[in-house]
Amino acid sequence: MNPALTRSVQYTTTNKELLERLKNNSVNWYQVEAHGYHLPAIETPHSWCGDWGFKGCLNVDGHAGTEAHGKAFVKTFQKHCFRASCEDCASNWISRESNKSASRLEVYQDKTGETSKHIILSPPQNTSKSPKELRLEAYEILKNVKAKGGCLVFHPFRKYKTFDFQKNRDGDYWYYAPHFHVVGFGWLENIVGNYKKSGWVVKDKGLRKSNFGTIRYILSHAGIKKRTHTLTWFGDLSYSKLKVPEYVNEERICPYCSEELGEIQPIEALGLKPPPQEMECLVDVDDWFRPYYAEKIVGVLNE
Repeated sequence: MNPALTRSVQYTTTNKELLERLKNNSVNWYQVEAHGYHLPAIETPHSWCGDWGFKGCLNVDGHAGTEAHGKAFVKTFQKHCFRASCEDCASNWISRESNKSASRLEVYQDKTGETSKHIILSPPQNTSKSPKELRLEAYEILKNVKAKGGCLVFHPFRKYKTFDFQKNRDGDYWYYAPHFHVVGFGWLENIVGNYKKSGWVVKDKGLRKSNFGTIRYILSHAGIKKRTHTLTWFGDLSYSKLKVPEYVNEERICPYCSEELGEIQPIEALGLKPPPQEMECLVDVDDWFRPYYAEKIVGVLNE
C-alpha cells in the first residue's frame, strides 16, 4: 500500500470520551431503567464491532484525469453496528444522528434566516402518564408556546450527586424524571400562562452556536428503547413539511468519482487485516475485488 493520503480529523473530546466520562461519573448508569428505557452504551457489542476492514472504489474509468488516473481508491474503516445501546458503537450512532439532524436544521436556517434554540420541556413532577402519552402532550405544549418546529428528544432520567462507595468519591445517581429536549425555532410565547394551565415547565436555553454540538450532548444521555425513535421531528421541520436533500456521509463517497464506496479485499492476500488506523491510498485495480459480487457469481455458477 502507498502511504496514507489523508487522516480523519478528531474532535478535542470524542463521543466515546464523552460517554466514558458520563459513565465513569455515574453510580447506576448500567442499572437505571424505566418503561423500557435505559441510557446509551450499556449492551455487549457484536463480535465484529470495532473490526477493521477495507472499502474502496474500483471505478477506474471514473478516475480518469484525476490524481487517481488508472488507479482504484482504497481506505480502511472500522465496522460498527450503530446501535445506540452498544458499548462500542453508541459513539458512532451519536455522530451519525447528530450530523443528519444538524444538516436538517441548517437547511431550515438557510431557508428562513432564523437561528435555532435549545428548549427543555418538563411535565408535572407527579405525572403518571406513559412516555408515549407525554411525547404527544409535549407536541401540544410546543404548539401552545408558538414553537415553529425542530427535533425532540426524550430524556427519562435526571441525576443528582451522591457518594459512590465503590469508587470512594462523589458520583451521579440517575433517577426517573421524564422531560424533553428540543433544538428548534420560534420565539416562545405565553410560557407562564402555559404553566398555569398545564403544569408543564418550558425553559428557553437560548440560541445555539452549534446544532451538531448541542444534539451530540443531548443524545449522549438520552432515553434508549428498542423499536422506538430517540429523536423525532415536529412542526415546520416534520418530514411532511420540510423536504431536504438526502443526507450523504462524505466518508462513504469516492473523492474522485463520487460513487459510493463498497467493501473490497485484496485478491492475493485474502483475509489480510488492515492496519488499525484510518488511512487512504491508491492501488492497482486488478489486485482487488468486491466480496459481494464474488459471492453472487459463485452462487450463479452453483445453480
